[in-house]
Amino acid sequence: MLASIVAMDKNGAIGQGNEMPWHLPNDLKYFKEVTSDSVVLMGRKTFESIGNKLPNRINVVLTRNAKCLNETNKEDNLFFIDDVEKALLFSKKFEKKVFIIGGSEIYNHYVSLCDYLYITHIDAILDPVDAYFPKDILVGFKLIRKQKNKSNKDNVYDHTFLVYEKI
Repeated sequence: MLASIVAMDKNGAIGQGNEMPWHLPNDLKYFKEVTSDSVVLMGRKTFESIGNKLPNRINVVLTRNAKCLNETNKEDNLFFIDDVEKALLFSKKFEKKVFIIGGSEIYNHYVSLCDYLYITHIDAILDPVDAYFPKDILVGFKLIRKQKNKSNKDNVYDHTFLVYEKI
């Protein structure tokens, strides 16, 4: 199974300066629950913004510097690949769910191939932003799960967890 998981505002914004322009602990918890014991495929900028590999997951990072990074990497479950197609094939060889986790260039490469889309829709328009999820991606998908979450003292915005399946 190949899926994308993303949080976005009403305009499809997903980031600003390689960071999320919001802090929603509820979404971070959801992300962890959904992606644990899977493969996460991300771009170099996303990996750098996270700061280290994600635990309980196989981390695959798409980067032009894969050879150099693999030579110095001593981490288990962290791999660097320099080709879009090879990264996906490598990710699938583990026979686990594969989640595309960003950034925008990576979503653009893979979202059309996904079987599922896990979208956290944030009920806000954030500014400034400089990264967006691909537009019109829901064509050919049907909504199979929806969970509304109200803002609270820890989660500033109302947000909804949506799961779409390719039809």
